[in-house]
This record gives sequence, C-alpha cells and structure tokens, in this order.
Amino acid sequence: MSSLKEQREQLLQKKMKEMADIGVKKRTAENTPDFDEPIDLDEEIISEAPVSGGVEKEEKTNEVSTELIALSPKRKKAGKGITTPSMPMDFAEYEQRFLTSVRNGRNKSGFSIHTEILQILRDVLSDLRSEASITGYIENILLDHLKTYQDMLNHTASQRRRNKTINL
Repeated sequence: MSSLKEQREQLLQKKMKEMADIGVKKRTAENTPDFDEPIDLDEEIISEAPVSGGVEKEEKTNEVSTELIALSPKRKKAGKGITTPSMPMDFAEYEQRFLTSVRNGRNKSGFSIHTEILQILRDVLSDLRSEASITGYIENILLDHLKTYQDMLNHTASQRRRNKTINL
C-alpha cells in the first residue's frame, strides 16, 4: 500500500513541476543573459565608414576621431536651456521617484503602447521586485518628463496661444 501512495506522490510532484513550467522559457547557460541591454529610444545611431587613405597621419586622426565618437554620448539635443543631470541617480532616488504609487483616482483612460515596450516595463518591475503597478510606473515617468520639460513646453505653447499648457 505504501508503494501506491509513493507512486501517487511522485505522479503529483511530476504534474506540479509540469504546471509550474507552463509559460516559462527554458534557457541554457550560454543563452542566459547576465542582464538585459538597455534600450535608449532617444539615442541616435551614428555609423561611420572607415576612410581608407594612403597617409598614416590621416589614418591616425581617423582612429582618434572614431575613438572619440565611440566614447562621446550619442544623444540628440533636448532643447535650449534644458540641462540633463551629469550624475546618474542611485537606485534609492530612482525608487522614490518612479516606483511609488501616485494617485488612486477613479479617472482611467485607455491608451495603446507597443507590446515590446510593455514587456520591457513588466520585466523591469518584475526584476526589481517592485510593488508598483505598470500604470503607476508609466504615470511617474510621464510626470517626471513633463516636469523636466515644463518650461520649454509652456514657452513654445505660449508662442502659439495665451494660456499655459502644463501647470504642475
């Protein structure tokens, strides 16, 4: 009789493992990334073809300029008068700024977002083990963006109409 109980227990364990693996990607050690490469949507891709010249001096300056281009940030200019922070914030600041609940309002509106971006946001919140919702995270990011560029947007809007567009 004990063998029947053991068989049932083994079968139950096997089925539970199968159920736990539903929807999980199996990865090998070579296939597993240590981290996901960050995606910068504002970054310009600069590709320069190497110039082949007969003069060594030109080749050296091309190599130096290529190295400088590779080391320099490749971002678009945000606008006049907008300064970007030179030091990246630490995680505690980031968490306080973006990974907190904002409003628990009843006003909800639907919008579309690319599935790749949505999956990236899900992965970020999951990997950080944050209790913030995706909606709250997106809302915090958008509010921060609007606060950062509020003056520029209001200035441009004031040239086109009389009232301030953003009043935070």
